[in-house]
Amino acid sequence: MQPENDDQSPVSPETPATSRRTLLRAFAAAATFGLLAGCSGSETDDGDDDQAETDAESAGETPTSGGGSNTTPDTSGSSCAGIAGDPAPFETAGTPFVFSFEYPGTYTVAEPIAAPTGRSQPFESPAVTVDETTGSATLRVTQFYTPRPASAVETFINDRVGDSNGPFAVVGEQEYDGEALSVVGTAGADSLPLYELHLPYAVDGTRNYFRTGIEITSSLVEYDDEGDQILFCLSELDEAATTVLDSLRPNPETTIIDAAGL
Repeated sequence: MQPENDDQSPVSPETPATSRRTLLRAFAAAATFGLLAGCSGSETDDGDDDQAETDAESAGETPTSGGGSNTTPDTSGSSCAGIAGDPAPFETAGTPFVFSFEYPGTYTVAEPIAAPTGRSQPFESPAVTVDETTGSATLRVTQFYTPRPASAVETFINDRVGDSNGPFAVVGEQEYDGEALSVVGTAGADSLPLYELHLPYAVDGTRNYFRTGIEITSSLVEYDDEGDQILFCLSELDEAATTVLDSLRPNPETTIIDAAGL
């Protein structure tokens, strides 16, 4: 089976955006559903969203909600420190990842999820207790196999951030292999971390770009009397995600050519 266009994943601009909650769940499920959906050929966009929410819920993940407001408590000096952790290198030689990276060393490396459309590597944080709430986080690093020219990357980003009321925005630039790459992420300080960028790699002498996502889901959440979410450890969760983002480097031993059938 040839890799299909990764725009068919639940995080594509073509997917109806019903709420921030749905979008974040969709990206959270990209590792377990979006990459695998290309093999069935039977899912619709709406079905993808439904399945994405089911997958996220069954995994015990609690993204931020589009309804109501989110409260960020002061957790300085708390056990949230276990959610960040010192950087540790992840071995990417012999994998399809076109990049190498580091992850929080306190996290456990889980089994990778591979599919014709891409590959995702999950990492599980230790459980921590904050304000009598015990939970953990999952960090996922996902790369899709569809190569894009620079012009297509620009179009993709414009489509992604085109809705001024949507959850996505260009949140910065990342220096990578001599280029300043646009980083798309969730807008606002009350959101679980999600970063997306396109990383370059030369295929047959032509520089193409591969869509890459870094995202965090967390069960460190509780609700107040009005039903609003209280999200714990957001600063440490973002530190975990940026540990990966800031460490991205080219992987000279990638197997992307064989894995993607390029």
